[in-house]
Amino acid sequence: MLDQKLKDIKGFGYLKSRTIGNETSLYRNMYDETYDEDLVFKNPFDPNVKNLDETEREYLKFALLQINNNRIGHPITLNVLEKILTESDEQTKLKYLRVPLMTGSTASKMTYKGIG
Repeated sequence: MLDQKLKDIKGFGYLKSRTIGNETSLYRNMYDETYDEDLVFKNPFDPNVKNLDETEREYLKFALLQINNNRIGHPITLNVLEKILTESDEQTKLKYLRVPLMTGSTASKMTYKGIG
């Protein structure tokens, strides 16, 4: 449901949604590109992050809640996540904003960089 809402706001119609590799642009604004080797989401609770629209913030809150509930092994609420991401030190915030991923293959890295 959030995916479709995001697609509607970003103008992803039938053809654009089905173009291979095009969906990455749908999410590109939601992560912090200063971390070269990690996927780190922007903080949806930080009012200083000006370039996120409300749908992206809603999507990130949902995604971060799911990721951190799985990572921690026990459920936390959105209120607890908000408190962590607004009141904790930067290292703790980074822990909760980082997306745990495996290293990609050479082919996937080339595709991401626009080479393949």
